[in-house]
Amino acid sequence: VLYREFTPLPFEATAAGEKARDEETAAAAKAPAPIEVEERFRPHHSMYGTIFPDDRQAYYTAPQCRSTLQDYIDKEGLVDPTAEGVIVLDPHLCDALYQGENHEGPLPTHLPRSEVAKKFSKRLTAFFLMQGGNIKKSRIEPARYVEGPGGTKEPRAPGVAIKTENRRGHNVTVLRGLEILGVDPEGFAEEMKVAFAASAAVEAQTNAAGKKTYAVMLQGYW
Repeated sequence: VLYREFTPLPFEATAAGEKARDEETAAAAKAPAPIEVEERFRPHHSMYGTIFPDDRQAYYTAPQCRSTLQDYIDKEGLVDPTAEGVIVLDPHLCDALYQGENHEGPLPTHLPRSEVAKKFSKRLTAFFLMQGGNIKKSRIEPARYVEGPGGTKEPRAPGVAIKTENRRGHNVTVLRGLEILGVDPEGFAEEMKVAFAASAAVEAQTNAAGKKTYAVMLQGYW
């Protein structure tokens, strides 16, 4: 009767459960904070000193860009008095939207407000502010653009690119972009050697902007 009435303690209430909970808490405390990624933009060069301040090192959020455009329109009185939804294009705003583009025929003098906002956003270059995690110092990285619906180019945050290749008859897995996330390529390669029991090497490269990047090569396809 006593055996049938016995109710065992839940695992969480046992000494082993408490130990496991303490270990999980300690591991969570040691884990780095999540990486925070925020989109930023830089204006087209024709916008500096007119619509935007002449600060070539500044980056702006999307709301800041929209606000800057609206402030310029209000300051210069560019709303068409006969049609509130139409914006008059003065020389500076016309340059901001069209300079450097191949445009057939004369440039417009008026555009719907929605079209101005659309063209204005397309003239901004996207970047991403990255901080947290193992990233010791916040950094700005250019966006990578992928093809979206209708052939449009959509910005994406930089990340790790993984690709399988065949080099001199050997199958290898190549990882690029670890350093952007604050991961040490050399340390990562050493850990992968142990985890996969395979050879690993780090290859230093220089991109088109003259910035040093790293590729980690693992033997085999993973």
